[in-house]
Parts: sequence; structure tokens; C-alpha cells
Amino acid sequence: APEILTTNVPDTLQSGTAPIAFSITVLDSNLTDDIQYGLMRLQRNSVTLATDTLFTESANSDFEAVLTRNIDSTYAAERVGEYQLAFQVADASGDLSNVILQPIFLENTLPTVFNPSLPDSVTRPTVGTGVIEVRISADDSQGLGDLQIVNMTIQREGGTPSTIEMFDNGDFENYRDEVAGDGIFSRGLLIDGTSASGTFYFTFEAQDRVGNLSAALVDSLVILP
Repeated sequence: APEILTTNVPDTLQSGTAPIAFSITVLDSNLTDDIQYGLMRLQRNSVTLATDTLFTESANSDFEAVLTRNIDSTYAAERVGEYQLAFQVADASGDLSNVILQPIFLENTLPTVFNPSLPDSVTRPTVGTGVIEVRISADDSQGLGDLQIVNMTIQREGGTPSTIEMFDNGDFENYRDEVAGDGIFSRGLLIDGTSASGTFYFTFEAQDRVGNLSAALVDSLVILP
């Protein structure tokens, strides 16, 4: 059976990390061609949460090979804190190596919202209904897949706040979003001749899948009589 000799894995996967190699060095007495693949299981409390495959990148000798998987900070999407990586290798006969456990801390930092897009002022239509298009950009060091929700809270000066979810799904008809997955979240607000006039404050926030809440960003819009 193959034998894992060493691992080369960081103690912490920092937020915003570019792709880096997670690697193991493996010995196989039947030559390195006998090594089929390595498995890297992410575990917490002995429960496997994800499994990735490592493949041979180079051979140190006829009997010793380095197996590698490139990992970046998106690996920490929906995760934060202390975990274990369990490494194991299989050979061509199906024999399994020893298991090596490596602790790792997955960092998951706050999302951000920026670049709001909404008009400074709008005049109520005298006939029919208009649409105010509101957009905000959001980002997360663990990737857009780590974003759980992006909201805007609208409050008329002296009035009651109302929170509305924004979308990045490419559904222009329902949400005025133009391109899915581009990090720009959108929503259309209807306005007609009966809409209240005054100054409205928009507070934008994003929350990720581990509960981190972005700093709030505030902008305003005036609806003219």
C-alpha cells in the first residue's frame, strides 16, 4: 500500500488567498505509476463536509511522488473556524494508505457593499407608473457564492423603515437585474402620482453564509412633488 510521508498545507487559509498548492508526499514500493489519486477530506467533529481529489504533480524518485490540489479562499465559503484535513491515497490495486490529519483554520471575513447606483431625485409621474432602478455592488473574499443576502432598507425622513431584498440573478423583468452573477444586485421600485414625496434614505448591507454582516452604506433619493 502507498504511504503518505509528509503534508504541505498552511495552518490558516487566509481570506482573499490566491490559489496555493496543498500537497502531500507519497511513497509507493510499486513505483509512482501505481499511485492513482489522493483524497483530501475537510472534517469537523469527525464529520466529512467536503472531499477533493489530489493528483500527481511530480516525482521525487521512482518510488516517491508529490500529489497536489490548488486551493483558494473560495474554499472557505460557508465555513469559518477550526477544521481538519484528512489525507489518504489509493493505488491501482485499490489499496489505501495511512490517513494523515492536518488542522487548518479557515478565515472568513466580512462582505462589502460599494458603488450604489440610484438617481439623486425623481419627479412623480403625472400619468401611469414609473420604475426607480436601484443597484449596489457587493463582494466577498470567499467569492460571491459566500453571499447569503443583499438588502436595502428604505426610510423616508421621519418615517418607518422597510427592508427589501436585492438580486443578482439576471431577471430584469422582475428585479431590474441585467447580468446574473456579476456582483451587482438590483431592484426596481414603483412610483406613481400617489407616491409620497420627500427625502428617502437607502441603507445597503450584505450578509454572508456564516453570518458576517458588511458595514452599512447609506445613500439618499429625493422624490419631488
